[in-house]
Amino acid sequence: MLKGLQFDLLDTTIGAILGAVISVPVGLWVAGLYDKLKLRRKLLENTIEITSPLQDQSMQDAVPMFPSNPFSSKLYPVTGKLSYLAPREEIWLLVQEPLSGAIWPQGHKKVTYNGSSGTWSGFIRADQGRVTIVAVVAPSFSSKLFDHYERNGKSTNRWDPLPEIPPECKNRATVRSIA
Repeated sequence: MLKGLQFDLLDTTIGAILGAVISVPVGLWVAGLYDKLKLRRKLLENTIEITSPLQDQSMQDAVPMFPSNPFSSKLYPVTGKLSYLAPREEIWLLVQEPLSGAIWPQGHKKVTYNGSSGTWSGFIRADQGRVTIVAVVAPSFSSKLFDHYERNGKSTNRWDPLPEIPPECKNRATVRSIA
């Protein structure tokens, strides 16, 4: 009878040890999957939006690009939402030519992002007529490209468009509006 009791105690101890050895890695794996899915869901929900102006709406509240010259080009405010902006990313506003897809980065005033409210605001330069506004979450390389475009334009006073939106700027929103 003592031998049977020792076997049951040994069997229970081995079972508990094996259960712990197996369940801890499995539990950590499941927790890791859950965290990855939670992060993926957060990233999927993190789509940039333009909240103003709305599609086919006239833009409002224009200010002169150069306040000392009331006849200078107009800057129009553009606002939107974004849940999360990664440390090396920036929001950029682009004006796009609808037929060719050529773009003019709008870096004369940087877009400001408020992480606590998940909102952003910036300005675009526009002349009279229809305008296509694109808001992009620009990874580091694209941000540097847009910054270079701005610096080069200021130094040469030439603002030739870029041929297209960089492909790495996947998170984007587009609105057609009227200046």
